[in-house]
Amino acid sequence: MRSSQCLWTSTSCILLLSMSSMTLGAVSRHYGEALTKTLLYFEAQRSGKLPSNQRVNWRGDSALRDGSDAHVDLTGGYYDAGDNMKFGFPLAFTTTMLAWSSVEMTSQLKAHKEHKKVLAALKWATDYLIKAHPESNILYGQVGDGNSDHACWMRPEDMTTPRPSYRIDAQHPGADLAGETAAAMAAASLAFAPYNAAYAKKLISHAKDLFEFAKAHPGVYQSSISNAGGFYASSGYEDELLWAAAWLHRATKKQIYLNYLNEASNTGGSRTVFAWDDKFVGAQVLMAKLALEGKVKINKKMEEYKSMAEQFICNCAQKGSNNVKITQGGLLWFLPWNNLQYTTAASFVLSAYSKYLKAANASIKCHGGSLQASDLRNLARAQVDYILGSNPKNMSYMVGFGTNYPERPHHRGASIVSIKKNRTAVECNAGFNDWYHSPAPNPNVLTGALVGGPDENDAYGDERTDFQHKALTKSLLYFEAQRSGKLPPNQRVNWRGDSALRDGSDAHVDLTGGYYDAGDNMKFGFSLAFTTTMLAWSSVEMESELKTYKEHENVLAAIKWATDYLINAHPEPNVLYGQVGDGYSDHACWMRPEDMTTPRPSYRIDVQHPGADLAGETAAAMAAASLAFAQYDAAYSEKLIGHAKDLFEFAKAYPGVYQSSIPNAGGFYASSGYQDELFWAAAWLHRATDDQTYLDYLNEEYGTGGQRTIFAWDDKFVGAQVLMAKLALERGGETGDKLQDFKNMAEYFICNCVQMGSNNVKKTPGGLLWFLPWNNLQYTTTASFVLAAYSKYLKAANTPINCPSGTFQAADLLYHARTQVDYILGSNPTSMSYMVGFGTNYPKSPHHRAASIVSIKQNSTAVTCNDGMNKWYNNPAPNPNVLTGALVGGPDENDAYGDARTNFQQSEPVIVTVAPFVGVLAAVA
Repeated sequence: MRSSQCLWTSTSCILLLSMSSMTLGAVSRHYGEALTKTLLYFEAQRSGKLPSNQRVNWRGDSALRDGSDAHVDLTGGYYDAGDNMKFGFPLAFTTTMLAWSSVEMTSQLKAHKEHKKVLAALKWATDYLIKAHPESNILYGQVGDGNSDHACWMRPEDMTTPRPSYRIDAQHPGADLAGETAAAMAAASLAFAPYNAAYAKKLISHAKDLFEFAKAHPGVYQSSISNAGGFYASSGYEDELLWAAAWLHRATKKQIYLNYLNEASNTGGSRTVFAWDDKFVGAQVLMAKLALEGKVKINKKMEEYKSMAEQFICNCAQKGSNNVKITQGGLLWFLPWNNLQYTTAASFVLSAYSKYLKAANASIKCHGGSLQASDLRNLARAQVDYILGSNPKNMSYMVGFGTNYPERPHHRGASIVSIKKNRTAVECNAGFNDWYHSPAPNPNVLTGALVGGPDENDAYGDERTDFQHKALTKSLLYFEAQRSGKLPPNQRVNWRGDSALRDGSDAHVDLTGGYYDAGDNMKFGFSLAFTTTMLAWSSVEMESELKTYKEHENVLAAIKWATDYLINAHPEPNVLYGQVGDGYSDHACWMRPEDMTTPRPSYRIDVQHPGADLAGETAAAMAAASLAFAQYDAAYSEKLIGHAKDLFEFAKAYPGVYQSSIPNAGGFYASSGYQDELFWAAAWLHRATDDQTYLDYLNEEYGTGGQRTIFAWDDKFVGAQVLMAKLALERGGETGDKLQDFKNMAEYFICNCVQMGSNNVKKTPGGLLWFLPWNNLQYTTTASFVLAAYSKYLKAANTPINCPSGTFQAADLLYHARTQVDYILGSNPTSMSYMVGFGTNYPKSPHHRAASIVSIKQNSTAVTCNDGMNKWYNNPAPNPNVLTGALVGGPDENDAYGDARTNFQQSEPVIVTVAPFVGVLAAVA
């Protein structure tokens, strides 16, 4: 997210600019001007009835009925970013940071005659938060439907999108949201105390109630406000409780809050960021201030808080043991998505702590040397200077500051003509067509906004569309939409319901669970096992990236939904159930999975009815998944490897293609052979166990698969070749066996994908790798995964690929993978995202039964086989349920796509397509 901007990013700048401005001459005026502009940004973000002294005059009144659905006045507050949403979680953090700025820099703000404006900005937030907390154990945490809002491009004054009010209460808790709001109220009470004692007293009362509410009713708030989960999902609530207690102690001086902090089992440890979802550093800094002041009894826990705060500071100052990355131009670099939010928060900490050190006449002892108060202040000032234009691009990342600043920030209100100039309503789609996609600069200057900022190479693209959507998050939501069986309590795709709860009953085996294959209601074991293997490979190979984006646990959950089913499908060493449902009956009907009346026979392979391909692929899936779970659930990992070993022996002992035993599968997923699955399984078993037996198998069996043109559910030779190539790279030039042959074949495929081989993969005119007409994207995503994974292997070995037409480095492979991701997500001749729910121009009518029929949650009347065909399949309207994260089959070889349910070659999403894309997205994000 580089062109988007967020409230909390600008908030931290107030303290930085206040402190930086306390120098002489032109530099001081330079910072003072930026400080003034920062506060104007908050006026541009106002929701509700605007005051008579509103200075940003291109805005108008908006959202004047917020809260009416709940009979509560929820007007006011701030819109979150470039959208028209009011998300309580980041809004409360914004409020806390505004208050901290005011408390810490009162004299400087007064010197610049900005203190009253800071209090006004703060009060606009706290007035809203007070209304959002009408009872002790009730807190409204969101106004607006995030999905509907993000699907439209409208001025806030024109909004027609739904504005539901979401709340937490005793039955639907959210300790993180309540805790952060308590912190906001307590910090704000300090800011107002000398100027409005009655208001400060009201705020501290709310803060106390909210803190007790949070303690008494634990849990993350998105479990109660699921709509928030796709936008501001919380990773926990311990940090908010510590943060709230620290502010309540500072505001009240009451020992009970200090006792809570001292008695907490977790101080947060060493942190790498300070942000809306991780406030441990903030609590640590406030406790460190107490320790430096020496006004309270210093104990071991207080010293621990101080030590952790100073570890973070040392790492920011490049004198720690785990230093924060710095771009070549000098910007503290944390994460790709809106990095400036982390930079400004870290710089705020540096500025505040420099005051605390100065007051205590103390210094910090870091791993790499000592730091004085002036060192922290200078580093914070250097970050401000970079943000305001002292950088390789000479660009100010504050809109409206200087002459070279972003002119196209991703912001609905700023990008559409002001309602004061043209009162004609701008509708949802018209906003996208006429304004979002316009190459012109925004008509309204969003003065004072900080955009997401440059990338790690100091590069910035000034485009409204230049922000990283949560494609990775969405891809994992797709798997939840494909779930069969009893859905779990934390199911996020809430238009789905329980289904196929008697699967396997005909064979007296529990075959519930698993995933539906595509747009049908079938469970095909062959493609499901390949999906599982690719999800597991994504998890194993991109683990650190997935953790960075807080999706690792969701990937493991997606894998486990599959492996739990596969374990049940393998009740005996030589028995494996490979399909549930009759493919022909299923495809002849158009029904929701919740309504299914089609036959659900269970098909299996065994000694008398073999299927080495199916058993081999399932062995590969179990082995790969065992690696994914090894560090997190050793017992489950061990169970998986046990199944994998048995299945591999079963496959070797009883050769044959599985459709000979399960002929019903032949019309849908017929296998062309089984040698690739045996190689693939052996490669994964060797990687999981390091048992030489499996490497011996690969060395002793004839061939390597030779030169391949695709990597897919029916051809895994490339996968096995790549895994063996990884081993060859790790061992260097001395392999002494067939590893080099496998490596040569893997690199033959890779060279052809990057157009440097002897038999290059075809590309569409728009740049998409083109393999086959039917669901081409399934081959594009697997090939892209190979490029992304192999780039890691090359980087680790510090070696390139020598292709027939030139040499390629690791970075070159990753670049080519990224071009395919960019094409799929919308950088193509039709400007269409082929991921459903991503961006604004995406397939609205994918070939998918459940998505195309009204949700059972909205209408529980059963939809019969023929009614489904007549009323829903042949309905020209868009699908009523958005199949978020699904990848359709994709465009044809000329970059053309027909968004029709009946165009199943192009419009049907399949689980095998999305599984490798999870890994690719993690690699390039």
